[in-house]
Amino acid sequence: MKSAEPRSDASWPKNNPDSAGLTQASRKDTIKRNTIYSEEHKVILFVTTDHLIEMLAIKERGEDPSDLIMDMVERFYMQHE
Repeated sequence: MKSAEPRSDASWPKNNPDSAGLTQASRKDTIKRNTIYSEEHKVILFVTTDHLIEMLAIKERGEDPSDLIMDMVERFYMQHE
């Protein structure tokens, strides 16, 4: 059985002191994501634990949690117009 390799520090979200302790992708990760979008037209979203918790709360209210993901995608596209 193959054991899982731990992720490198570069692959984990970084703490952003400007966002009340929420994790956020590093500048390097963001640049890489934008390059992939520009070259391959693929969208990569950085979904944090806080996003998942929010999606659970949305589901508990009887709403569609995928709306949060769609909002993230729309914000991504607006940043790249």
